[in-house]
Amino acid sequence: MTTPQAPGVQVREIPSGVRLITGVSTSVAAFIGLTFTGPAGPGTPEKVWNWAEFTEKFEYRFDELCALAAQLRTTAERADRLAKEMTKLAANDEKAAQLEQDEKIKYEALEKDKQYWEQEYVSLKTKVSAVFAKETGKYTNTRDKEYETQAGAFRPKPDPALATLRADLAALDAVVRKYQLMRQAVRCYFDNGGGPCYVANIDAADSKGVAGAFEDALTALVDIREVSIVAAPDLWTITDDGTAQTPAARIQKYRGLQSKMAGHCHTMRNRMAILDAPPDIQPTQVKEQYFDATPGFTTEARPYAALYYPWLHVPVSGPSPLLVPPCGHVAGVWARVDDERGVHKAPANEALVTVAAPQYPVTDGLQKLLNPLGINCIRQFPQRGILIWGARTLTEETDADWRYVNVRRLVSFIDESILQGTQWAVFEPNDERLWTAIRRNVSAFLTDLWRQGALQGATADQAFYVKCDEANNLKPSVLAGNVICDVGIAPVRPAEFVHFQVTQLAGRNAG
Repeated sequence: MTTPQAPGVQVREIPSGVRLITGVSTSVAAFIGLTFTGPAGPGTPEKVWNWAEFTEKFEYRFDELCALAAQLRTTAERADRLAKEMTKLAANDEKAAQLEQDEKIKYEALEKDKQYWEQEYVSLKTKVSAVFAKETGKYTNTRDKEYETQAGAFRPKPDPALATLRADLAALDAVVRKYQLMRQAVRCYFDNGGGPCYVANIDAADSKGVAGAFEDALTALVDIREVSIVAAPDLWTITDDGTAQTPAARIQKYRGLQSKMAGHCHTMRNRMAILDAPPDIQPTQVKEQYFDATPGFTTEARPYAALYYPWLHVPVSGPSPLLVPPCGHVAGVWARVDDERGVHKAPANEALVTVAAPQYPVTDGLQKLLNPLGINCIRQFPQRGILIWGARTLTEETDADWRYVNVRRLVSFIDESILQGTQWAVFEPNDERLWTAIRRNVSAFLTDLWRQGALQGATADQAFYVKCDEANNLKPSVLAGNVICDVGIAPVRPAEFVHFQVTQLAGRNAG
């Protein structure tokens, strides 16, 4: 300390010697699926911070494609209605002349519409031609119909132009539908409170195919430690190989891919997989059609996966809502709860946004069948909206330690935070001073979690223990270069079943 030169109070800051352990992020999701475009090769994750960045990187001009499909659909419907109206009215001889004049006006209006979307279609195809497997010729004018007048009435002949329009519309709709599930999952993730996430496009055309790109994406996520949530909204789509496979065979493929997701999370130990039950399965059939299918999940991987049911209808521009898997909504809720309450709070009894209705309504009676299986139901309640009504992992019913999602995620959070927050200890002298420093730092971190309500107990000693001394660091271990720190915690568990006992009392006289 330098010698003061002027009278007064002198203040000097002294390092405490405590290296604080900072909690890692628990709300970074990774989505694996099919995207319209992609900045990297198939299976390579790319980080995006918001919905605008996702559309810029993975949906170049996709909105225009969707708008074009909607416009073509409107035009086709218009042409159909027009043809039906003509056929109906043409039977009246007295209206034939007036009909021809009226329809001519309608056709002229339709022709202007067609000229517009013809130009838009050709322009858009030039820029995204790689999406289409083959070129489609320009449409001819729907006004080019031939008429015959017989017995004072005329009838339209079969219209090849309208047939061409319908064929191209079907092809265009197929392209739009192909990329909608991933699109809606990411959109609903952000809408429900999600933050930064990684997106891996697996729309591969090489010899590996989509399934190979899916495995490449899981492998690439190994090097991205900040990912804590893994979801694959297109998993059901990629199990459709175009062959006449039975529903049971498709579910087997689906379970196999889901098992790989859960296995990946078990290997990493710092993340969980959000899985979706297959669509179009009634609540009473889930166990038979899905859970009894093979292959199953390994016992070790089960705690690292959570399954949600049913699929959800989401509002989109079009004649009806779109059916999507719930993983995007759920991932957003997980991130939102982590931010507002902490990772120790069960992500259940939480409202979903950007959803019209579940595919199937689930009642208390039906959930009694699903809850013991580890299926987290999404239910609609009067005056409360659509809520996640479950917080279980896929672990066995007898494994109470890892039954709840928040317990598994809390322990993973603590593991990863201690792992990253104690890197300074590597190559330090392996003696009592190092052991004391580790105990102090880890205890400070766990004490803070206990004060936040993540650990149960009236005192910190009841909530956790940290042991790192000569008792568990024996001489052979020290000579081998090892430092062992034993940590035990008492995580809070959700009040899944709340019981009230109500007793009726006899009237009492005042006084």
